[in-house]
Amino acid sequence: MRLQTVFLASLLSLHAGSAPAVPVPPPPIPRVAQLDETTRLEAQRLYELGRTFFEGNGVKQDYLRTAQLYREAALSGHPWAQVGLGFLYEKGLGMKVDIQEALRWYRLAADQGDSSAQFNLGLAYLHGEGVAQDDTESYTWFRKAAEQGDADAQNLVGEALEEGQGVARDPEEAAQWYGKAVAQNDRRAQANLGRMNMQALGIPGDFVKGIALLRQAADQGHARAQFFLGYYHELGRGVDRDESAAIAWHEKALANGWKQATLRLARLYADGLGGEGGRARAEAWLTQAQAAGQLDFFVDLGTLYSELRQPDKAEAIAHRGALAAQRMSAPPREQLKQVASLQGQALVAQQRFAAAQPHLERALALAEGLPATAAQEVPRALMALANDLLNQAQYAKAEPVYLRALAMQEKALGPRHEKVLDVLDELSALYSWTEEFAKAEAVLQRSLSMYESAQLGREAEMATVLGGLALNYWIRGDFDRAESYFRRAYEMDEARAGAKDSTLAVRLNGLGSVYQSQGRFHEAETAFLRARAIMEQARGAEHHSVATIVNNLGALYNASGRYDEAEALCTQALAMRERLLDAYSLDLAFSLHELGAIHTRQGKYEQGKAELERALAIRERRLGPHHSEVAATLHALGEFHMRQNNPALATPLFQRALAIRERVLVPSHPDLQLSRQQLAAARARPAA
Repeated sequence: MRLQTVFLASLLSLHAGSAPAVPVPPPPIPRVAQLDETTRLEAQRLYELGRTFFEGNGVKQDYLRTAQLYREAALSGHPWAQVGLGFLYEKGLGMKVDIQEALRWYRLAADQGDSSAQFNLGLAYLHGEGVAQDDTESYTWFRKAAEQGDADAQNLVGEALEEGQGVARDPEEAAQWYGKAVAQNDRRAQANLGRMNMQALGIPGDFVKGIALLRQAADQGHARAQFFLGYYHELGRGVDRDESAAIAWHEKALANGWKQATLRLARLYADGLGGEGGRARAEAWLTQAQAAGQLDFFVDLGTLYSELRQPDKAEAIAHRGALAAQRMSAPPREQLKQVASLQGQALVAQQRFAAAQPHLERALALAEGLPATAAQEVPRALMALANDLLNQAQYAKAEPVYLRALAMQEKALGPRHEKVLDVLDELSALYSWTEEFAKAEAVLQRSLSMYESAQLGREAEMATVLGGLALNYWIRGDFDRAESYFRRAYEMDEARAGAKDSTLAVRLNGLGSVYQSQGRFHEAETAFLRARAIMEQARGAEHHSVATIVNNLGALYNASGRYDEAEALCTQALAMRERLLDAYSLDLAFSLHELGAIHTRQGKYEQGKAELERALAIRERRLGPHHSEVAATLHALGEFHMRQNNPALATPLFQRALAIRERVLVPSHPDLQLSRQQLAAARARPAA
């Protein structure tokens, strides 16, 4: 009889409020191995008779009589009787509930090697019921039971090893223990091992094996496995993408008590995948949540839409949550913050930065009023607001918000914590945007030092910092250092992710830009072409990152006099960006600038001027009037007017470009020298 399967629920319901018994010190209880044959057989007879009364098998069920018989056998050292007596104390069957006495009898049986008693003690320590909560002690008892083949214990040993709970984390060993339980058809272990295979959690991923295990568990009614099958049918991971099958599995999971399935079903039904009946059901859930003030439902559903990259729907759900909050007399502050944050982030994802700002400011104000236990909510809200201000080119406002978040994280967590690094990453981006290169370099070098010394296992982030340093050096004209840092980032990404990862395309694109600035056009072309091939394979041909590389390749051909090829590539990049990005995207300005320069050189003056003026408007709006990219377009417009033989219009444009470049670039930068030459030529040329 597997009494331990009932133990957890009964502990939770019966331990609180039960008066502890004052037991008489018991006489020494022998182990069953110490008994003579006659005594051992008598103890077995008493146990079996007690079990007859416990089950009501041929006699009237009588827990009091069961307890008497179990006690007599247990006092003789019979371990099964000891477990049975502990169970009666735990449940209050035939006697008052006494959790301490229950645990005493379980321990006696466990000390004799009874796996059920060992399992029950493991549960007691896991949940702190009748004993102080102790993950290490819990793991010790589960491990004893697991080594005797107890499938429930094998699964829990696997969970402890997977999470590092009471024992050093070891996903590989966790998978081995799950496998032992799976061999006994344990549905929880099937679900756990299936999940590990699907997500490659510490073991090599195997979709075929993962789906098969989840299906085995689901067929046994395991609700979480049913939920995961629905989820993977939504994604098309390991199975064909089939939203009808997803609905069916989520419905089974919900019927078996897995409430998280409601969100997935609400999304599927609201999107029309269950017909009008499904839409009605989704609306009923939303209306019910609104009436009941269940703001967490709106937050979770809106977050789901955000994860699915449907920010317009996330915004709509967050708005309904906000309306529900207005009808509540005292809505929880934490949930109000989550709703406001969701509204702001959904608007940011739609690049509606100004509209997002008041929601993010409200989220920050709400976070500041939360108790100290939610201290991380304030830096998180500060970061969201600062990022939004950055996207609005409100740099002067963004910097103090970032610095406040940094100071809070340093004070709360120490100056070398991972979350401090997260703030430093964003702060360096701000300084790079504003071309405050000394500040950017200081922040990036600090981050690099932390990554190199801390061994945080964040190679991807460290490579990004190296790439940021390289970009800063390239813009300023320190091409040798830029090349060195791009190469370090490239080598780190290649070692981490392999030769076909999209991050390699980013590094090659950077190297290509450096080579072009150095006049190494053949090497630049090779780098851009390889970057394009990798990015198209990783992201598909229609992706904004592909458009960036295509535009850069076009700019290279423009610089080397291959104007027709340059025009074709930059036109392709512009068309892709206009399909994928908003009308004021900086990426769009890069394509417009390059095409304007190409068309000017081809003598297509009207078209070139329109493109350059549009590029200038975007760059000044997004970057301000004193940025090096603004200088580049000012210079290109100056060249346009020189080709039109109008030095009077070209001169002030060259002057503005030179002033910006003298502030930003190193003295030896070729663009700075070019600005001086062109300004001198404009001043020397007489007006037409």
